[in-house]
Amino acid sequence: MKLSKAGWAEIEINNGFYGGPLRIQGQRFPTGIAAHATSVLAWDLPPGYDTFIAEGALLDTSKQRNNIDNIESVHFEVYTSIPEKKLQKLLIRKKSF
Repeated sequence: MKLSKAGWAEIEINNGFYGGPLRIQGQRFPTGIAAHATSVLAWDLPPGYDTFIAEGALLDTSKQRNNIDNIESVHFEVYTSIPEKKLQKLLIRKKSF
């Protein structure tokens, strides 16, 4: 990963928060990234790739911890370059990158 910054806690690779499993609607996933909002993750794709596929979801542990049954909204964005103007508006300070 080229750049990563989480709004809270550490970014976890292939684990949920605190080392627990990545579970979404009861199903366990062996690979994935857990990052708390507001987070920014960036990496360079290898040469020759012209597509990128990603899925975003809320982990079961996040919903249980906050006792949330219905999430009103969640927003995932994918960019081909780091959006400088957008970073200035985030809660995460640009200088920490």
